[in-house]
Amino acid sequence: MARPRTLKNSLENVSVDWNEVEATLNPMNAETRGRLVLKAFAEQYGIWPVEARKILSENYGNTIEFRRGRTGGVYKAPQTSP
Repeated sequence: MARPRTLKNSLENVSVDWNEVEATLNPMNAETRGRLVLKAFAEQYGIWPVEARKILSENYGNTIEFRRGRTGGVYKAPQTSP
């Protein structure tokens, strides 16, 4: 039998500082180089990474992309010209 998942903060109680997220996603930021680590973001707000991904995709839509692997994380999606 599977173990029940421990509770973390609910999404209603989370207040994300979007200005900080925007500054982190800025590719000109020398410290982060435009990379937001999803696990660190989730731990900062006390939520699960799946919920953090949902919050980010709801707020940013197609303007961000999620990458996997060693250099993975959340990045601004490259802009395509029409």
